[in-house]
Amino acid sequence: MSNSPGMAGRVATTVVLVAVLGCGKSETELAKVRGTVTLDGQALVDAKVEFQPVTPADTSLTQLSPSYGKTDARGRYKLMFSQDQEGAIVGTHVVRITTRRESLDDDGNEVVEPERLPPAYHVRSDLKRFVQAGSNTLDFALELKPSPKAANQARRAMGRTTASQ
Repeated sequence: MSNSPGMAGRVATTVVLVAVLGCGKSETELAKVRGTVTLDGQALVDAKVEFQPVTPADTSLTQLSPSYGKTDARGRYKLMFSQDQEGAIVGTHVVRITTRRESLDDDGNEVVEPERLPPAYHVRSDLKRFVQAGSNTLDFALELKPSPKAANQARRAMGRTTASQ
């Protein structure tokens, strides 16, 4: 066995890389996220829930990986960062919730179930949530129809408009 400088250099480099990079663990801090999604007070079944981390402006990161979940018969979801890792990255997220589904029928034709939610909940989402370290319960009470308070305000506004004409 030779004790050449090349061999010693490779061993030293390997030791430094292992120390710097770690032993395969992710540097991403994940937190558990669960919750319930309702639509007009009823469980929203089979909806896809996406948490897309907002990339801090003061970093060189271009995009962080999102986490996904799907609601069950009671509207409950659990986020998965990957196929075998539960959770979402700690920090602020834009949340997208969609009911649109694509599948294939028995003949191989694409079948699209149309979206039931307005764009403000998915493609133009204004939903944001902060994921804290540890466990999070983040519920979403979505509305298609206006709340009674909003409906009353709209009726009063319409009455003033009609009365002033």
